[in-house]
Amino acid sequence: MSTHKMNANRSQNQIKHILSIGTICGLILATLLVLGVRDATRAAAQSSFDTPATVDAAASTAQIGSLTNGASDLQNQVATLQAQNQQLRAELQSAEAQANQYEQQLAQAVQIIQQIQGQPQTSRRFR
Repeated sequence: MSTHKMNANRSQNQIKHILSIGTICGLILATLLVLGVRDATRAAAQSSFDTPATVDAAASTAQIGSLTNGASDLQNQVATLQAQNQQLRAELQSAEAQANQYEQQLAQAVQIIQQIQGQPQTSRRFR
C-alpha cells in the first residue's frame, strides 16, 4: 500500500474515532442536562410543598378534591352502567330463549295443522 492510502485510511479511522467520542460526549451531556432539569423540577416542586399554605395551594387542593370527586362519580356511573349492561344481557338471553321456544311451538302447530289438513274429513264437524 502506498503511503498516501495508509495516511488516508489512518485519517478516516481517526475521524471515525473522533466522531464516536463526540457522540458519546454528546449523549453524556444530554443525559446530564435531562437529569439536571428533572432535579431542578423536583426541587421546585418540593419547595412549593415546603412553603406555608397559600391561596394557590388551597385552590389547588380544592381542584384536586373536585377532580377526585368527579373521578369517583365517573367510577360509580361506570359500575352502574356495567350492572345495567349485565341485566340487559340476561334479559336478552331470556327473551331469545323464549323466542326459540315459541318458534318450536309454532313449528309443532304448523305440523299438526298440516296433518289435520291431510286427513280425510270423517265427520261433519270438520267440514
